[in-house]
Amino acid sequence: MAFFGTLILFSILFSILWKSKDINKSGEFCLHPKNVTKNSNFNLQTHDLEIQLQSESGTIFEIKYIKNAGENCINPYFPIIFIDTKTKHSGWLQVVYTDSIDPKLRKFVDYDPKFINAPFYSDSQYFYDAPLWSYSLFEKPLTFWRAHTFAIIIDDKNKTINYIGGIEWGFELRATELRPVAIDPKLLDKKAWEADWEMIKELLPEYRKI
Repeated sequence: MAFFGTLILFSILFSILWKSKDINKSGEFCLHPKNVTKNSNFNLQTHDLEIQLQSESGTIFEIKYIKNAGENCINPYFPIIFIDTKTKHSGWLQVVYTDSIDPKLRKFVDYDPKFINAPFYSDSQYFYDAPLWSYSLFEKPLTFWRAHTFAIIIDDKNKTINYIGGIEWGFELRATELRPVAIDPKLLDKKAWEADWEMIKELLPEYRKI
């Protein structure tokens, strides 16, 4: 009986004290993007999905997707996505939806002003993202994180932004699962772009969409 009591106590303590892994600062940006040198801090982890999705405009998105990154990656156990397209484009915009307890994080344009002008995610040929959120078994900051990632053409002279296609992807933090559950990538239609533009245009008041 003492053994079972100890086991139960251990299980309770484990449940209370368990926390997800923080960012792996010495980790690698797994899922090797193109156009990086072999000496950089990237690692070719085997991806779970490698698919092509074609938008209504004919744009073909080439996608590689890791559902749960390894511990050696910068974002252990969370998804990683790599998107490329041969269709001419000049950047990427990403709008994120969550059910966070923080109202500011329930819908936002995802960008880092240290690296690029608002509100663009990047001006790279490819799109790469490796999200990470901290949580415990009994305290989760959200139950879903869902991204709308758009390839766009920016015309600074005429102040226009042209959407050429988008991909939805993300993850869920379920009560019944220890690790994040990836949301597989799927195509977005133009209705999603029209809806998300209502937020984007507040950050780009001088631009219009075409």
